[in-house]
Amino acid sequence: MKALTLIEVCVSLAIFTLVVVGITSLNTGSLNLFTLTDKRQSAWEALRRQAELMHNVGYSTISSGTFIPDNLDPADAAGYIKVNVISVDRLKDVFLSISYKDKNRIVGEDIDLDGRLDMGEDINGNGLLDSPVSVSFSITN
Repeated sequence: MKALTLIEVCVSLAIFTLVVVGITSLNTGSLNLFTLTDKRQSAWEALRRQAELMHNVGYSTISSGTFIPDNLDPADAAGYIKVNVISVDRLKDVFLSISYKDKNRIVGEDIDLDGRLDMGEDINGNGLLDSPVSVSFSITN
């Protein structure tokens, strides 16, 4: 029977440790991705509900402003509404977006999460608070 030397045991232990650390890192990365996807899905649901609410209220009450996404922490998310009147009493274009905090970063242009377009937040200069969670639609009277 041949015994293992101390060097062989150390090398085997080092390889085993690297494999375990690699598997743990993959697990942690998957969990972070799941959290991001879960928050984004919650933001999309809140955006959908806000759009439905705007379709169900009277045409004359639809205006620009802010809203609180109902299924996200109000300290970590803000909704933005921009309404352009295309034809008085006929047609309005509506833009909705939600910016939210995910760990240490803000998803969307609303850096201070107040639902208002402040100086320095409109990164692309289009006059809107853009976000990956946004939608635009038209409402007729």
